[in-house]
Amino acid sequence: MSDLVKIATAAKAVGLSKFTLYKAVSSGRLKPYRQGRALRFDIQELRDWMKEQAEETSRPLKS
Repeated sequence: MSDLVKIATAAKAVGLSKFTLYKAVSSGRLKPYRQGRALRFDIQELRDWMKEQAEETSRPLKS
């Protein structure tokens, strides 16, 4: 685990909006670290998560 960053920094680093990250957290698709009530993200883990999401959406639909 590398340094943990605030949501604004994480969103900017990976090219997503803060809203998108909050939505992914609230739906349970993304697990942040918590420092008190604040959410923190490991940028490398976030990039890995984004790759997984891209792979899932590029899979063909089963009939």
